[in-house]
Amino acid sequence: CYVDDKVSKVAWLNRSNIIFAGEDKWSLDPRVDLVTKGQLEYSLRIQKVDVYDEGPYTCSIQTKQQSKTSQVYLIVQAYLKLSHISYFLEHMTLLLFVSHSSNSLHADLSSLLMRPTTVPAFIYRVSEDITVNEGSNVTLSCLANGRPDPSITWRLLNPSVQSCPCHSCHNRAETLDVGEYLEISGITRMQAGRYECKASNDVATPDVKYVSVVVNYPPVIKDAKSSETQVGRQGILQCDATAVPKPEFEWYRDDKRLSNMQGITIQITGTRTMLLVANVTEDDYGNYTCVATNRLGIHNASVFLYSK
Repeated sequence: CYVDDKVSKVAWLNRSNIIFAGEDKWSLDPRVDLVTKGQLEYSLRIQKVDVYDEGPYTCSIQTKQQSKTSQVYLIVQAYLKLSHISYFLEHMTLLLFVSHSSNSLHADLSSLLMRPTTVPAFIYRVSEDITVNEGSNVTLSCLANGRPDPSITWRLLNPSVQSCPCHSCHNRAETLDVGEYLEISGITRMQAGRYECKASNDVATPDVKYVSVVVNYPPVIKDAKSSETQVGRQGILQCDATAVPKPEFEWYRDDKRLSNMQGITIQITGTRTMLLVANVTEDDYGNYTCVATNRLGIHNASVFLYSK
């Protein structure tokens, strides 16, 4: 910007922002300064220019007679390096995004689409562990991706011992179904256990996830033992029950609930209860009732303390 000796005021502006008013610097940018060669030059210098400096600059001149402005537009040519690369796997498609700008006025975003030939099977969603009541309908889900599309197999690992006499199937794994969803109608206690979902497509080692299924059911007294005991000896009556949640036990004699008292001790360990009668007398002989309960039901059994 060039001025003559008749100028009374002069300033540099960027849009509406004052950079210099006369020789007073208003801008806080350390890259900006004035170039004044003699009294007639009033030039603005910007060092290390970048794209954010681009735009209109105004030299405002005021004399006693009039005001006038001279405007220049700074264009910053910028050749940017590769500024952003991102890639991710989405629905088995690898997307590579590259952003590139040839100058400050133009930006271009390009994407490169890549589809891998093979991708190992992987499970991205599986049902959470669940607890249900016996008789409920249950649906387990196992969703997987891969290329080629994986096959999904369900197995029941270590099924409930209720379905395995003498624990013969403790290490057994039963193949149940093929597919993303396993439907179990009217689930029983024998179908409780750990379910395995396996996704495979022969590209790599199969992906495996597990779902634990707990089945609630009412108590069943499976074993009730009477006792043949001589007078003066200790008599032991016993009940074993199965239930989920585990059962609570009570003992009765002639509709009277028994508790720990002189000569009688009640022991409960897990799913077993024992009634211990110390120093048996003739009056202790007779019928006793063991009762097992949980929130789903009740079951009872009669046992006898008798003499030889």
